Amino acid sequence: MDLRLFTNLRKDMKTYLLDIQDNLLLNKRSLIEFVFNVLKNICF
Repeated sequence: MDLRLFTNLRKDMKTYLLDIQDNLLLNKRSLIEFVFNVLKNICF
């Protein structure tokens, strides 16, 4: 299993290239976090 973490680039970080798929997920990160939070609160 491959686990990849990706975040927005900050000033003190090295630049790195993202895959197109990763870039799309990063743009939708707030929506994904919201859905996970709702699911977590419903289950517990």
